Order: sequence, then structure tokens, then C-alpha cells
Amino acid sequence: PLRADTVALIGWFGPRGLASVVFLLVAFDQMGPTHPASVTLVHVVTWTVLVSIFVHGLSAGPIGALYVRRMATVSAGTKAWYAARSPRSPCSAPM
Repeated sequence: PLRADTVALIGWFGPRGLASVVFLLVAFDQMGPTHPASVTLVHVVTWTVLVSIFVHGLSAGPIGALYVRRMATVSAGTKAWYAARSPRSPCSAPM
């Protein structure tokens, strides 16, 4: 289980730009590039990606610093509880 602030951080910095491009490709596959709305769709996706890069670039420092401060206030017991319940990757297993 992830903490609510961790979920919020992942949600804010998630793959919004990549998802927009993938949805654009799916739309092109369905309606074709000659559809009257295709030019508008390309413009909307382009601006979505550009604005996302700009806004996330501006917010990365302040939001990252806030998250670090919040994590610093978490007690050692709470950290151990989350660590014990988080899934382990095969790379982190002891040899």
C-alpha cells in the first residue's frame, strides 16, 4: 500500500504526455489522418504535452521538496510498516 501523499505525487508526475500521444495514435487508427478533426486533435495533444512539460518543470522542485519534508516527518515505525508490506523486486532479494 502506498501513502496518500505518494499516490498524489505519482499522479501529478505520471505519464500524462506519453498517454496523450498514445491516445492520439489510437484516435488516428480509428478515424484516419484525413478526418476533419485530426488537425485539431494534433494541436490539442501538442499543447497538452508542451504545457505539461512546462508546468511539471516549474513544480518539480517545490513539490519534491514538500514530499521530502513530509517523508522526513514519518516515524521509523511507519516506515518499517510500509517497507514490510511493499512488494519486493527480484533484484532486491538477498542472495
